Amino acid sequence: MSGAALNGWVKYLWLAVLLAACPEETRCRTFSSTRPTPSSLLVMAGKPQTFSFVFDGPFCELPEGALSVRPTLSAPSGVMVRLEVERLRQGSDPVSRGATIEFDLALPALAPGTTFLQLFVEPAVGALQIPVFVATDRRADAGTLLSFDAPCPLPARTRAGTMFCGADGGFVALRDSQPSAAFPRVKRAIAVGNVVWMLDTSQQLRRYEDRDGGLLLTATGSEARGLIVADEGAAVLSDFGFPNTSFSQFNYDPALGALTSRPVPLFAEALLLDGAGLVAVSQRAISIDAEMSSTTRTDDTGLLGYDAQFLWLFDNRPNPGTPFLGGPANEPSRMVLLRRPVRLDGGEAFTTTIPPGWAPAGKGARLEVGGELPPLLYSLPDAGVRRTVLLRQTSEGTTFDVLPADPVSFSRDWLIFAGSTSRELRLVPLPLSP
Repeated sequence: MSGAALNGWVKYLWLAVLLAACPEETRCRTFSSTRPTPSSLLVMAGKPQTFSFVFDGPFCELPEGALSVRPTLSAPSGVMVRLEVERLRQGSDPVSRGATIEFDLALPALAPGTTFLQLFVEPAVGALQIPVFVATDRRADAGTLLSFDAPCPLPARTRAGTMFCGADGGFVALRDSQPSAAFPRVKRAIAVGNVVWMLDTSQQLRRYEDRDGGLLLTATGSEARGLIVADEGAAVLSDFGFPNTSFSQFNYDPALGALTSRPVPLFAEALLLDGAGLVAVSQRAISIDAEMSSTTRTDDTGLLGYDAQFLWLFDNRPNPGTPFLGGPANEPSRMVLLRRPVRLDGGEAFTTTIPPGWAPAGKGARLEVGGELPPLLYSLPDAGVRRTVLLRQTSEGTTFDVLPADPVSFSRDWLIFAGSTSRELRLVPLPLSP
């Protein structure tokens, strides 16, 4: 018998002896850790990283070296990779008199995507499977840097390239960083694709199209106070300012070149245009005005984002925390994805975890958005330098793209970040290239 095999038998023999020798009330029991385990890990593609873990062992004292850890990593292709454990240390909890095992685990450089880490605590103690999200680092090559003659607050941009900058004196349209048109009375502008919706101080709504580098006025409406959300064919406005319980939806009829309005009998923390209907998202409820009904969810949810395929929600229930990974407590820990168009009888599409150290931008949903709202997560203050990740769902699973700090504006077409000076902006076109 080899030395390694003999050592393995010795460990099993020690555990068998302890199982027989421990008093009935303190006898070793199967792995039942009271410590929070990581729901998932987020690592950077192409960079090896090391994580530290602490797990509970059986609830009785064990001799040094009786416990071991066998980690494996399964790639999306199904290939299993054996990993090496570093700094393995067995200890004990003075309160429960239970064994603990502490170790460092070095993950190799991985390709972007989703993989799974399996941890087998031996002998016969327990097994864990942890999703590992491998993110693409796009901070160095994220987008194009634009320079302006003056700061550009409240930025928005069409796909054709017209930029809009808003301030107290209204909005200005810029082409190739040069002013091309002024809108001194406009207080809100949303650009979606090559359509721009503007609302001025006289409650006048205007719809423009960006054609061949010029803005063409296509329709006007009136009697609206707040521009909330829009896509190419419709805009939702509040009648009495936010917060309120009265909204109107203005639909563009290209044959007539006019806007038709209808009242919207919905109110929630977030509204979004979803096909022919309007969806309202609030804690514990999702309503669709076309069906004039709502469904009560069992989860305490908020809006994370929505793209062409899914409505992204986050679980707003407190997270017990993951102190062994440095993660905070009381942060959302799960995402729920519903397929679009949203149907009240369609149920959940599926769920996926939020990695420790990352969270949505506040637990309150963002109401005023333009076009689709990209699903974004932000690194928490104790996670080091502030970062942003953009989420996408593909056939290979959930992908994470790490971008610079908080965007100053976003839409279906763009993420806009601050530059190195107040007169610079960095534009990242969406969807991201592979």
